[in-house]
Parts: sequence; C-alpha cells; structure tokens
Amino acid sequence: MFSLSFIPTLTQDVSFLSLMQENLWLFIPAIVVLWLSFLMRVRKVLAAQVLLLIGIFIAWNIASEALFLGMMLLQTALSIWMLIRVVIEIEWSYSRRLEKTHFIPRNITKGGNAGIRDYRF
Repeated sequence: MFSLSFIPTLTQDVSFLSLMQENLWLFIPAIVVLWLSFLMRVRKVLAAQVLLLIGIFIAWNIASEALFLGMMLLQTALSIWMLIRVVIEIEWSYSRRLEKTHFIPRNITKGGNAGIRDYRF
C-alpha cells in the first residue's frame, strides 16, 4: 500500500521561503531590479543584485541583525537608483525619437551623431 510518510519531509520549513515571506517588501524590488537589469543587459547591476541577494540570505542564516539591516538598506538604495536610471533612459530615448522625427530641434543627434549609445551605468 502507498504510504504517506513522505509528506512531513515536503512540509519542512525552508529558511529561504520564510525569509521571503517575512520580508516580501524587500524581495519584490529585488525581483524588479533583476528583471530590469536583465532586460537592459546591464551586467554590473545584475551581478551586484545577485551578490546582494546571496548576502541577504547569508546574513539571515547567520542571524546578524546589523548585517541584515545593512543589506536591506543596500537593496533599497539599489532599487531606487535603478528606477531613477530607467526613468532617465526612457526620457533620453523619447527625446532622441522626437529629434529623429523632427518634432523638436536637434540636440542629441547633432553633428552626424545617430544618437546610439549603450546604457550608461
């Protein structure tokens, strides 16, 4: 007969899941920053975010409150910085589009410049 003895092993509390459940406000911006850095192909921010998430998990397991608070502040600062950079890039891209369609005078595309650039992170 089939035994249900494996169910208690599946219902064990995993520390990463409890970390995410208790600090959901911290992980939603982290997921957004990961997604934006992957979407915009910014390797430095992607690497920094992954290392920061690993550091937060390690600080949670060590139970170092000061280190965990420092990591949370770094996560908040990185999230705000990334959102500001995304808004700046959207504004630049929109201005370049307006210049190329001759709706505003040339500034970005002046002097033979096509207005093409990499993300400035």
